[in-house]
Amino acid sequence: MKLIPSGNLESADPVLKVRWCLSRSEAMRLRENGARNIHILLVIVYEGTDLEDRQLVPIDRMMTFLNFRRPGNHLVLAKVVWTVGDTSKERLEKVALEKASRRIYEHNILDHNRTEISSKLFGGSLLGCLPYGADLDISVPIDHFPKEPPQWLSTLVNAGFKYPPIDQCSFRRRALLAPIRLPFFGLWAVITTIIRSIIVMVLLLRGMRHINYGAVIHPWSEDIDDVSRNLRRNSSWFQYGSDGCRREDRWVFLYLLYPPLDLLIAFVLTVLCFHYHASLLALIWMLMKVVWKPILFLTIGVGAIRYLGELSGQAERKRRIRESSREFRDAKERARIAEYDNLYKLLACRPGIAPDVENLPSEHRTIRLRFLDLKAKVCRPYAAH
Repeated sequence: MKLIPSGNLESADPVLKVRWCLSRSEAMRLRENGARNIHILLVIVYEGTDLEDRQLVPIDRMMTFLNFRRPGNHLVLAKVVWTVGDTSKERLEKVALEKASRRIYEHNILDHNRTEISSKLFGGSLLGCLPYGADLDISVPIDHFPKEPPQWLSTLVNAGFKYPPIDQCSFRRRALLAPIRLPFFGLWAVITTIIRSIIVMVLLLRGMRHINYGAVIHPWSEDIDDVSRNLRRNSSWFQYGSDGCRREDRWVFLYLLYPPLDLLIAFVLTVLCFHYHASLLALIWMLMKVVWKPILFLTIGVGAIRYLGELSGQAERKRRIRESSREFRDAKERARIAEYDNLYKLLACRPGIAPDVENLPSEHRTIRLRFLDLKAKVCRPYAAH
């Protein structure tokens, strides 16, 4: 595999166009492994930090745009990865791109020296990768990043946002929305404080520990989700002791004293009593006569669903028998071989290829790539502090 970048790598722009190509042996290896959902995994390893940016791009897109968030000498790593068998593309995306926080990825895919994409997560029965990738050393000077707006304007435009804008377009969107958003900030603060107070009351009724009361009085610096941020499965004082262990010796009928359940039952019975002008005993007798009908319909519905499920299972078995025929397998194999041959013709390394949208075959000059090309010119990323 080979990466083909644009521009001067010793003094690169914050947005870098990159194209890739494959050798014949690599295309053959993809075919031998039955690779599906083939993607290029690109990782920007930032100098002097443990931070990185990742992209997962379909291999037949032929090129992409890398956005550098920091100045310095950085390393770009690339590897061809794919799924095996019936493994979905979502599984590949989860391993490569899932984040534990805004800056940290859930899965570490680099080796100990952070100079190569490890094959550890991509060499199993679900995911695969080519043994060798490609890399680029990129130097991005600080003066190639756009100048940031004045501090007073940034404070006004970014008010209410948890994170600063990542590029010029993000800042422009916020600036356009600022005249509309600012008058509603005060109203929003009141409404969100009321909602957070209600959440705290509900959690208290449920007998929960570890409630974050600070999120109620800090609507600007904390999210509404932060109210229950510290809650764990064993946070309920009603079911668990202070040591976090379940109270196994608790009498089961004490759960009838669980506050939310009592409030819900009392509310429903009270509303029904007023609506039907009936006493509590008469209402219970009325409900008993009504409930048997839904139970009957539910039983019939479950039986019908099971019957339809058996029919669909029979159809699936017939389909598998049909697909197992020799003619079907041969046609499928020919189509698979042609698919990899076409992929190699598209991505073969040859002189004259360049990382430019206009240099791609006409059918691959997609709207998405044209949009990213335009965005690279007008939406330059700000340097992170």
